[in-house]
Amino acid sequence: IVDAAAAYTKENCRYLNVKSLGVDYGLVRTGLAVTSGYHFEPIGIFKINVTDSIVDYSERLGVDQIVVGWPLHKNGSVAEQTNLTYDFGVCLKRALVERLGPNIPVLFYDERYTSREAVALIETRGDTARPGTVDAHAACLILESFYRENGASSKAVELPEDVLLDCLERYKKRHEEIELLRQVVLGERERRLQRRRDSIAREAETLEMPLRKKKKKKRKR
Repeated sequence: IVDAAAAYTKENCRYLNVKSLGVDYGLVRTGLAVTSGYHFEPIGIFKINVTDSIVDYSERLGVDQIVVGWPLHKNGSVAEQTNLTYDFGVCLKRALVERLGPNIPVLFYDERYTSREAVALIETRGDTARPGTVDAHAACLILESFYRENGASSKAVELPEDVLLDCLERYKKRHEEIELLRQVVLGERERRLQRRRDSIAREAETLEMPLRKKKKKKRKR
């Protein structure tokens, strides 16, 4: 029974231990939400430096993946916002690889009706559906739907090989520079500690000198 339950959980709750960022991208505002397992929480909105902000959150929170809402028309056809979101997803993936490496996937997931659901959810709680609040809750609903369906029909952002190699080279160079800086900082710290140890040793020796003189006996003539 235990094995069967474990197999069922693994099959139907495959993202149980996966931390994700949900993104509701927009030209004016971009909503962001986070989940650790099946606990979903809206974070807030961004209006500028959206890509850099998302990468910062990804690094700070240690996320495993990013789920970006994929805007389509009601009938499933491509909308103008779909193409804009695709460009954003590619840009985000490049920034992630350059800073954090290639292991954080960016996934597009159908976001139809999430904004409408977010407004309804906020209003049922007695709150006013402010624009920023809607975007953050829409990102949260994108994650909820994604987890509920185990990521079915999601699509990973893939970079062209030459672009990926360029990003990886930048990532390698950046981390080499960070490691070099770390070694310089550690070296300077060790030198300061050594100077402090030498200073303490000299002070101790200075204090001991009068005691040594007192112990010396005068020679008889």
